[in-house]
Amino acid sequence: MSIQDPLVLLQRAVAKGSNRPALILEDGSHTEAIDSAVSVRLSDDDSLPLNIETRVIRDDKPIDLRTVIFAYINKDLSSADYIQACAAKALTHLTFVERTELLSYINGTAEDSQLASIVPLNNAKRSADGTQEGQVKRGRSDAVTKIYAQEHVTKPFSFCLHGSKEVDFSSVQREARETFLISKTSRFSASLAAPGAKKDKPKNRLRDPIILLSPSASSLITMHNVKKFLEDGVFVPPEVAAKETGGPAPELLSLAYKSKLQTGKTLRFVVVENTDKFKPDYWDRLLVVFTTGQAWQFKPYAQSFSDPRSLFHKTKGVLVRYRDEPTNQAERDWNIQGIQVDRQSRYNDRVTVSALWDSIERWMEEKGKKDFYRYERRT
Repeated sequence: MSIQDPLVLLQRAVAKGSNRPALILEDGSHTEAIDSAVSVRLSDDDSLPLNIETRVIRDDKPIDLRTVIFAYINKDLSSADYIQACAAKALTHLTFVERTELLSYINGTAEDSQLASIVPLNNAKRSADGTQEGQVKRGRSDAVTKIYAQEHVTKPFSFCLHGSKEVDFSSVQREARETFLISKTSRFSASLAAPGAKKDKPKNRLRDPIILLSPSASSLITMHNVKKFLEDGVFVPPEVAAKETGGPAPELLSLAYKSKLQTGKTLRFVVVENTDKFKPDYWDRLLVVFTTGQAWQFKPYAQSFSDPRSLFHKTKGVLVRYRDEPTNQAERDWNIQGIQVDRQSRYNDRVTVSALWDSIERWMEEKGKKDFYRYERRT
């Protein structure tokens, strides 16, 4: 067993400075997906199936090699990120103590006889009760039991809220908005509908084009950060922007952009997050729609705008995602523009936003939407 023990072989491979363990598919090709792999190559001479049991135990049951290899490959992840990665692969995650002990043993900084979650190699050898190697029961000392009893497995906020099926919360959002923000509806109506305005002298604001945001909780552009993003060219993560605002998001915003294609002219936009107060003529002013690629966003829209393919033939569609996230299928299916932002670095923001405005203006030119331009006021 000393030669074929998976933990010993992995420990030796690490000590020799071998590269990351290679995951192998059934046809012998390499893969990065541990849930699809059937074996792992630790060195030129050592290849083991991933479903074999190891000397790592939990509740007197052995943990398989797949779980051990995944924990080692992701050794640099935080506890929360590691747990989330295991959930995504439908793998058993090791507790903080188990993971720490396993990595200490693999790196050679601790002996298995010192660790509560790993059966010592010698004990496994002397197993005489007919159990498989590595499955020898081992009791925990009182001190270790107390440590396990006090251990708290951390999970990220989004992981705790993640369900097994997709749920549409748009109806809840509408009810909450009517209940808790009813006092602001008059302000919204006054801004868009402008009651009492003379028919022969309509306010200029009535002609302002509309930008419609997604009400999805996963949207990177919200009423908290859209003005900073489109006017100042700086992306502030939505959760950070919400904290900085310190209150509920406004129902309506106005922003301005100095045209690069129409000399001496500007664009003034009205920005909203829902269509609850839309009148029929407002749809004619709808120019830009931000989406997360979720079709439920369009259910409350007017009938001729509720189908995403029809909607994005009439309006400019934009989907903002983090640069390290995969391309959203909606970008291709719905003919919308994907915009990528960095999670931490802000030096690319201005270039990104400038390119977005350029594409919006060119789309307006193509669709004959030049009536929305205003002559810039001179001081």
